[in-house]
Amino acid sequence: MRTAAVSVALLALAWPIPSLAEKTAWEAWERNLHRQCPNNHVEWVADGGYDELIGAFQSSLSVATQKEVVRIADYGHRCAHEELGFGCEMATYLDAYRRLRLLSLFVEFGCANVKCEEVALCSKFPGRGTMSK
Repeated sequence: MRTAAVSVALLALAWPIPSLAEKTAWEAWERNLHRQCPNNHVEWVADGGYDELIGAFQSSLSVATQKEVVRIADYGHRCAHEELGFGCEMATYLDAYRRLRLLSLFVEFGCANVKCEEVALCSKFPGRGTMSK
């Protein structure tokens, strides 16, 4: 039991603390998902899925827009402290989408391409097709 508590405490210390802008963008993304497609539970995409979702959306954008998103997200710099997971990367991209007024388009993309039944268990996801139960 003590080992589990220590593990949780260490994980909490390693987890990146998002900036206010990143937190605001994440909250706006979730709020809009709940408004537009609450039954899809796009917000249940888990850690590794963030990277795949960002990649799929990025590939739907023009090359110039992709470059601008990457420049603003500045993932390598803003997430230099991140040691595990993709939460920081997701937060920086959400912030970039918000700044470039692409957040609503990202929400629409998620609603059209993702359907999760449980956390990290999605029957519909970009590039994966439909999962059979």
